Amino acid sequence: MIDRRPLLASSLGFVAFARASLGEGLAIETRLIAVSLTLGFGILALAALWSPLRRAALVLVPALLKEKLPSAGAVVPPPKPVAEETPAEEEPVRLVSGFNDIFVVMGTLPVCFGAWILAGVWLYSSGIIVEGGSAADWLPKSLAALLIPGVVVWAVAEFFVRIRRMAFPAIVLAGQFATVAFTAGVLLGYLAINPEGRDMSGFRDGIDPSGTIIACCVAALLNVLFAWRHRVPYALAMAAGSLLPLSFIDYLAGADPASALPEPTETGIRIRLLLAGACAAAVGVWLDLSDRERRTQGSDTAFWLHMLGSLLLVPNLFHLAANGEFALAGALVIFLGIAMFALTVNRRAGLIVGLPFLAWTLGDVFEGFGASGLALLGFSALVLWAAVKWQELRASVFARVNQDSAREM
Repeated sequence: MIDRRPLLASSLGFVAFARASLGEGLAIETRLIAVSLTLGFGILALAALWSPLRRAALVLVPALLKEKLPSAGAVVPPPKPVAEETPAEEEPVRLVSGFNDIFVVMGTLPVCFGAWILAGVWLYSSGIIVEGGSAADWLPKSLAALLIPGVVVWAVAEFFVRIRRMAFPAIVLAGQFATVAFTAGVLLGYLAINPEGRDMSGFRDGIDPSGTIIACCVAALLNVLFAWRHRVPYALAMAAGSLLPLSFIDYLAGADPASALPEPTETGIRIRLLLAGACAAAVGVWLDLSDRERRTQGSDTAFWLHMLGSLLLVPNLFHLAANGEFALAGALVIFLGIAMFALTVNRRAGLIVGLPFLAWTLGDVFEGFGASGLALLGFSALVLWAAVKWQELRASVFARVNQDSAREM
């Protein structure tokens, strides 16, 4: 009646416990499936039918009290991804548009969990485990089992993402579908190089490059399809992440002890991760340049690509440069470089990822809890000041660049 969901959300744990107690005597997996699917679909049904249910409930309320309650109108169209009045300087991105997003996610998670458990139970009961290993048809059956979580995730996304345009459920469902896509890619890649369907022990002999390419391309294609259908920028970042194993295709193929390929080194792995992160960040910058006002979904895609690039770039930069006798100097130079890049492109993802690594370096350099804590406190205060003065700092950086350009001319 009052159009508030927190009380309902807080009672869901007791509902789940009561539902589980009704299945005493059943197998644990059966009870898990029943509780997850019943609870999840019940929450999603409430979220989908919230307005009609409120209208029905308000019929029983006296007119005097009804006037003081929020109206129960039709479903309000979702807001645009970025409000017209939001300046690009604020780095707008849609994550949660209201508590209803959280409420839908509370229903989505148990539904997805139940779908995965159901797929596993069906796969096991189909007889893929035989004496001495796996059945000959374990690969086709595994792919068929993947249809259960895949179809469930896609069906939920059809209503809450494609029609209702809910931001937080879109991210959660895209992550779930990315798991399905990655698993399907691995299975199809293995099926392509092992048509006879050997068991997974074949991975011990190294991974055929063609299988790796097929696995990555299938996973990326499925994520792109999800992003195209439901217009979820996060899924495009998942597609980009699915291509990451292609950077190590020679290492994966060299897992065979008889292979003549060189052994992978930690430095080599980190350099490849750096290059992959640089590629993701470069695509993010290109998308930002095509939408300087940040009004389209290309800007949201750029946000997630910058986040992916930062997760690949920043940890490896700190590991390669911020060590030894000049660890503090290296860490400060790296962080200042990240800050200059963030100010230039107006993306803060690198700062968010880099701050914990800078804190770790400060803790190593300044021995003792007091000294390291004081240094971290001072630097955190500097970062907070930069967040408050972000627009002024960007203006000063571009003013300095324009002055230097004018002098050269």
